[in-house]
Amino acid sequence: MMSVYPAIGVALCIIIVAFYSLSEKQLKQIETDLSARRTKKKRNMCKVNIGLIGAGMIGDVHIDSIRRDGRGEVTWIASRTAKTLNDKLNKFNIPHGTTDYCDILKDKSVDAVIIASPPFTHLRMVKDCLAAEKHILLDAVQNYPDLKVLECSCRI
Repeated sequence: MMSVYPAIGVALCIIIVAFYSLSEKQLKQIETDLSARRTKKKRNMCKVNIGLIGAGMIGDVHIDSIRRDGRGEVTWIASRTAKTLNDKLNKFNIPHGTTDYCDILKDKSVDAVIIASPPFTHLRMVKDCLAAEKHILLDAVQNYPDLKVLECSCRI
């Protein structure tokens, strides 16, 4: 049986030799081109718009994590009470808020939803999010047979 590793080693040696044979000016040009591609890629990268259902303590953790990561933006918060909703909207400067999570699902600009509500609400919310064709992050998945069946039926 022949190993593919010698072939990979030969390919790496050829690449290394090719770089050594380039002039300093050519290497600088390659470095500039790669840097420009990376910058263009970052500029073209779209942020994922996220709706957060459940504005409790764990909601704060999700918002902070999404902001630190930089690839997403929380654009909606749904909370059961108007007071909590207003507190979170002001604290995190989030543009949209609601006491009815279905408002988030109606917004076509929302790509994904984080469900961080009490576990007994999960099944209904997951079904509604799937019907609205939203990506879902379900926080604190419990051992509910209905959710397991739903999870299996959603897999491709």
